[in-house]
Amino acid sequence: MSITISDKQKRFIDQIALKEGFKEYNLSLDQGSLKGDGYMGTIYVVKIEENSTKRKLNLILKVAHTDDKIRKETPTRLTYIRENYMYNVVFKEFRELQKEYHVKKVFDGTAKYYGGLEDIKEECLVLENLKEIGFTIWNRLKPMDAHHVEAVMAQYGKFHALSYALKKFNQEKYSEIAKNLQSAYENLVAENDFKSTTISSLGKAFEAVEGNADATAGLNRFIEKSYEFFHETVRIKDKYTVITHGDCWASNLMFKYEDAISQKPSQVYILDWQASTTGSPILDTSFFFYTCTKDCLDNFKYFLKVYYENMSSMLKQFGVKVEEIISFQDLEQQWQIYSKFGMYTAILLIKMMLTKQEEAPEWKEMVKENKTQMDMFDLKISNEEEYNERVRNIVNHMVENNFI
Repeated sequence: MSITISDKQKRFIDQIALKEGFKEYNLSLDQGSLKGDGYMGTIYVVKIEENSTKRKLNLILKVAHTDDKIRKETPTRLTYIRENYMYNVVFKEFRELQKEYHVKKVFDGTAKYYGGLEDIKEECLVLENLKEIGFTIWNRLKPMDAHHVEAVMAQYGKFHALSYALKKFNQEKYSEIAKNLQSAYENLVAENDFKSTTISSLGKAFEAVEGNADATAGLNRFIEKSYEFFHETVRIKDKYTVITHGDCWASNLMFKYEDAISQKPSQVYILDWQASTTGSPILDTSFFFYTCTKDCLDNFKYFLKVYYENMSSMLKQFGVKVEEIISFQDLEQQWQIYSKFGMYTAILLIKMMLTKQEEAPEWKEMVKENKTQMDMFDLKISNEEEYNERVRNIVNHMVENNFI
């Protein structure tokens, strides 16, 4: 299959090559998306090789869908603008803040950004290809083990600490940045019949806990309060609010290891910042924890402490005591309030994560058939038993801890 990008996108890549010191070179494009990927666009692997020196530049090009039906059904344009904004403005500000305060152990969890376009139907961004420098993506068919959960929670702790540091030292700058981070999905949700949509989306969860009266009652309590939770509670902006990642599942995390046999990751990079917004830090941590784990549920407080300790270590480098910002008891209270968000995203996304390649739906085809975003989560998969077990464990955990 031939791969084509627009003339403007091609010229943009050429500009990057020239800026990086390449003169005469060959440029090749390969498909980077697999079947079922590409909810908001297409990923291409870009290789630039200089003719004389054989020097190489390995890039990832993310290109927005141009199909009008897809762009109407999803906030495609807004998400590409959002991700470019995160790299151009937010991460730049965080780097400058760390430099100003001479932070030695910096937050280093994002790929190198080479730039992006925001013209209508030309939206794209270009990043380094992390696979070429030894990073791998976790196999989403498997829940993460404790080593990886710990590493990811630690990285989110460092990332969220930067919001608190910026708010403490330059509240005006933080507010200026944050005002441009309204949720990309906020208006889409507001237009739906929310309660009926929630009931429909939780249908598989009710099947998973069938026969368990407490779990069924817990899900019903969640549904009854779902409109208030998503339209009021999740949108609260208070002293605990941070800039969030917003899309914290396994496919958006990459790991690097010290050697081929090591089971503990030495580095974690966070990908895909298209859904970034502002809110409680628990919106990120619970999203990740419930979506990506299975055997770690009973130890959630341990992993929350890992998160908190890494936040504390980062803030200490700014001369700030974490207790001045948020105590561990405050964080536990935030989990009490917001962790149901992670349960909800897990119920939806675990089904997609357990979908084998041959079972994965093609979003473009679904749109042609007038299917909606919620239809993507209502799949028939061969791993149905595993899905039911994981959802059942999560719901029981939420009920036993009085989170729902």
